[in-house]
Amino acid sequence: MIDTLVIRIKNLSKYKYLYEQYYAPAKKKGTITEAFVDESTGEYKQVDYVHTLIYHDTDRFLPVVHRSTRHIASSHYQLSFVLNPSKDFLEFNFSVPKYVYGTNVLQFVSLYDQGASVCFSMLLQFIDRFIESNCVEKPLRDDIEINRVDLCYNQFFNSKDDALLYLQEQNKLVVKNARSSRNKFRSYDTSIMYTTRRYSFKIYHKGTEFEKNDRKELLKSNPRGYKLEELQAAADCVLRYEMTFRSSYFDYVLEQYYYSSEKRAVDVLYNQHPIAKRFADVVSFGGQKLAESFFKNAKDFKLKSVWDYRVADVGPVALESREATFDFRLFSILFERFWQKVNDYQINRVLDINDLSRRIDEKFETDTLKKTLRSAKEVGADRGKVRLLSTALLAHYMNLEELKSFLPKRSFYRMKKDLKDLGISTVQHNLSIPQPRLDYSDYKIYLSKYHNE
Repeated sequence: MIDTLVIRIKNLSKYKYLYEQYYAPAKKKGTITEAFVDESTGEYKQVDYVHTLIYHDTDRFLPVVHRSTRHIASSHYQLSFVLNPSKDFLEFNFSVPKYVYGTNVLQFVSLYDQGASVCFSMLLQFIDRFIESNCVEKPLRDDIEINRVDLCYNQFFNSKDDALLYLQEQNKLVVKNARSSRNKFRSYDTSIMYTTRRYSFKIYHKGTEFEKNDRKELLKSNPRGYKLEELQAAADCVLRYEMTFRSSYFDYVLEQYYYSSEKRAVDVLYNQHPIAKRFADVVSFGGQKLAESFFKNAKDFKLKSVWDYRVADVGPVALESREATFDFRLFSILFERFWQKVNDYQINRVLDINDLSRRIDEKFETDTLKKTLRSAKEVGADRGKVRLLSTALLAHYMNLEELKSFLPKRSFYRMKKDLKDLGISTVQHNLSIPQPRLDYSDYKIYLSKYHNE
């Protein structure tokens, strides 16, 4: 479930031994050499493998960025890191399943419970183990920032051909999801990707990617003794969904759920959060500008922040801080958003007219449709059913987005709402392949044995 993770150790200057552990430039593949030259003599002032600030009054050098990798003994995987003394942090950027298993054909997920709570607990436990294994000096949780997290899901099909056919149908959702010209949507034979300012979402055929990348590396070094043909066969049946949440999306969640969203104001899960409670009080006492300043500015999301201490309840420190806690409530929102996006890209099978009629009858009895469709006379209800049936049938035979420029705006969006009320996507398929499941049943069949090794 968890894929790429970007962890930053902030206030690095507090951790002398940690700095020395990772600032060790050496000549090796992938590094860049920069030379600084004395203008008067033409001699090298310093040859290094990092960008460097030069203090001309003292000739003291301060490295700006040092990028390198660290080999993980249990697999072929290389752990990438960036040491940035000028901004006082050490950053690790890596794929959790590749770090743990050496390949992300396997998923970092519990075989017994794939819910948000267990997933979050596994994440925290992993971070603790990661820090213990890779840091000679253990930083405080107050200095560990989660800068990015990717969630993923491997959806299994009966064959590679079925997976690729389904991906072709998903390409039809391009128009539906790329609403803004500022958002970039790219589509290829074996992948599609949707990017916004705060997050990105992609679907790709895992077998193609595995053969191109991980398999080649495993052929060079396979310390776990994987049977590569088995992994390749499993990957060929998989479409992989990945969603990248950057820190800017964390900021967006904080503002929407704890401050500006009226929809969430009555939800106890959010209005009782320390940040929501504190700024509700601030605004009630005329501190609107202070609240807006906090929510509009980028923050560091740490494993523990000032909001976890009593000072958050009584003093100005928390109000003026630029940090928040990467807690379960935040993670659960990301988790829910990811699965919503996965569901957005599921292609519904075409329903016959009897199935459509039965679904309309069922939905017609709900309170929502009673209010919008049923009139005092039964004939009004019949007209409503006819309209729904006509819209549903039309959606099966063409992309309704193509009608947008020909219909009144109100009529077009009423049609889309009708379909949403019926649980029918505007994109259907006529594929003969079985409808793929959105659970981990097939994953367990193919790959559970590797979790026990």
